[in-house]
Amino acid sequence: MSSVPGPHHPVRAIALPMSIAPSSAPVSPEATSSLPALPRLTREMLVLTGLLQGGLVYAFVQGWLGSEPQARAPWLSLLLAVSLFAMMSALQLRDRLWWASLAVVGAVTAGLNFSVVWFMGDRWLPRIWWPWLLAQGALLLVALAWVQALLQHRSLRHVPYASLFTHAWNNAMVIGFVSQFVGLCWSVLGLWAGLFALLKVKLFVTTFTQPLFVCLATGGMVGVGLVLARGQPKPLRMLLQLALALCKLLLPLLSLVVVLFVLFLPFTGVQSLWETRKAAPLLMGVWLWMLLFVNAVYQDGAASEEPYPAPVRALIGAALVAMPVLAGLALWAVCLRVQQYGWTHERVWAVVIAAVLLVYALGYAVMAVRSWQGPWLEGVQRLNPAMSWLVLALLVLLHTPLLDPYRLGAASQRERLRQSTAPVSLADLDSLRWDHGRHGLPALQSLQSEARFATGEVAQWLAQVLVATER
Repeated sequence: MSSVPGPHHPVRAIALPMSIAPSSAPVSPEATSSLPALPRLTREMLVLTGLLQGGLVYAFVQGWLGSEPQARAPWLSLLLAVSLFAMMSALQLRDRLWWASLAVVGAVTAGLNFSVVWFMGDRWLPRIWWPWLLAQGALLLVALAWVQALLQHRSLRHVPYASLFTHAWNNAMVIGFVSQFVGLCWSVLGLWAGLFALLKVKLFVTTFTQPLFVCLATGGMVGVGLVLARGQPKPLRMLLQLALALCKLLLPLLSLVVVLFVLFLPFTGVQSLWETRKAAPLLMGVWLWMLLFVNAVYQDGAASEEPYPAPVRALIGAALVAMPVLAGLALWAVCLRVQQYGWTHERVWAVVIAAVLLVYALGYAVMAVRSWQGPWLEGVQRLNPAMSWLVLALLVLLHTPLLDPYRLGAASQRERLRQSTAPVSLADLDSLRWDHGRHGLPALQSLQSEARFATGEVAQWLAQVLVATER
């Protein structure tokens, strides 16, 4: 998600009921007015920063940032995350507020990176690091829209919802454009190398596959792609209108699916859902798509006309009223797994995500009921910003010792092994040792004082896992 350089121009709602025809959709004069180009110094900074990122990745690959992953990974993650955040938000390089925002984002990101390294303890555990990178991306994307709004309005008080909507969706368009631009550039280079390889000239194949060239070229492509995307806001806005129109077309179809699903539940029961063992992610995925489509249609709420005819609005309203059922089922499914098998860090995350989605669903259901006697979905402007701050807070707390999911998981699995009447397996002990970061070994050591772990084959397994240096 990144903004265009003059985010004073929110994209207005597309008023055609069901067709995709952005050329005839009414657009406000603000949206069609010309936007100032990025200053030359800012454009140069984007390209140079992209090259610098490529150099950092090359240094990481070569081991120049340290030989141990625990030492170099957090620094690389921090530098890449903060530099990308700077590239996405930069307008005027002399803006002190931008530098202050960047410092705050950098400090928080640094703290969280090294907190995750602390979670891992004395060993490098990719199964802990990779989820953190995904969470870091989500954290920075949500924060990016707020920082862009801050730079635009010079304050976070009374930020117009239209500004947040514009920034968030423009950011998504820019990321998509840059990704496609990098892919196209590498396609051209691949054709270049392939053509000369037909002539037995291996120079370009050799050059284009060198790690230094790959890193620097990709970084430069990212910088140039950002210059193109953020420096040409009008074409980007046209792509955004097409994407919003597509969401508008698909929302009634998804709403029909949701309503039919809820109507079928009383006849089929929920047992078949639990038997699939993937009910929770599927139900949460449906609600996420529903949330995306609804916000794409609602946009900034400034449209003077209703987005659909009354029967279609009633169908969407019924689907929104039914969404707490799906969100509640997803939370129920995760809680059943916790009840059966105890907490793990994955289940902590699943419960948090399901709970947040349930709060979202309840809020949208209330707004859908109110829409029957008032404006369509009035209240989105208040709910979405508040929920974004809740998401930011949870993403931070879950990567600090306050809500450390690995500590919660280790304690739960330790108690489960203590109190369970089922036979203990070597896999259970191995999982407790290696799946919970630095908390796994102390949890395993505490079992030595338990009677059922002090004798027999279980005691041998426990001793074996305690002295093991790898899984």
